[in-house]
Amino acid sequence: MNEKCLLDRMAKVVSEIQRINLWIDSATTNHVARQRYKKFKATLQELVQQHKGLTKKYEFLGREE
Repeated sequence: MNEKCLLDRMAKVVSEIQRINLWIDSATTNHVARQRYKKFKATLQELVQQHKGLTKKYEFLGREE
């Protein structure tokens, strides 16, 4: 996997995390925000793990060169 591809995938993951967080933050009440967070907590955690994995690959790629 090349550097451009890794950076593109990392950007997409970050964008998805931001999109979900904005949707949660746009809730009209704290109660609705908590419900939205509860619904997407697992998805957010999965996206964070994906980003960590991609970051490690990117760092490894940088050390190889």
